[in-house]
Amino acid sequence: TRRSLRSRSRGAPSHKPFPKTASPPNVLNTLTNLSPPSPFVVLLLMLLFEAFLGYVIVTRVGYTEIDWVAYMEEVSGYLSGERNYYNLRGGTGPLVYPALFLYIYSFLRRISGGDGGDVRVAQWVFVVVYLVNRVVVGFIYKRCLVDGRKGKEEEGGKWRFLMSMILLSLSKASTPSTPSVSSTTA
Repeated sequence: TRRSLRSRSRGAPSHKPFPKTASPPNVLNTLTNLSPPSPFVVLLLMLLFEAFLGYVIVTRVGYTEIDWVAYMEEVSGYLSGERNYYNLRGGTGPLVYPALFLYIYSFLRRISGGDGGDVRVAQWVFVVVYLVNRVVVGFIYKRCLVDGRKGKEEEGGKWRFLMSMILLSLSKASTPSTPSVSSTTA
């Protein structure tokens, strides 16, 4: 019986084999052979996404007062001639920020209606500053992850850059921290 089983298995197959055709696509192989997009394309897409989010936040999310009024009170003391930090106060207490804070927020007060009442203008300034920050961080990431040492492209650097930019955009820190004005206060 053993011999008969062996002879059957050595014989011609009982069915015809399938004709040779193209093999089905291997998804994993396809994904590993993809080349990532240019870092500049990634950065541009990230900026467009972040700018869209900034637009939605400024135009659609209701205004939440986070020290803006207190900052404007502190700045008004400075603009009226007070130079003693002890006397510069706002709704949250005495001024604790350095002089550059006064200069920056004095500028923001001037461009936002002169009294700081048009908060939306200041919000747009913060969105622009935020986007510039993202560009700078993106170029630093590109320099570290893609360019590598001595300007040679690192292996897998573009993929690391792509993933870093995605995670950066999705991180908690990537949400613009500018309060928004609701349509009732604008």
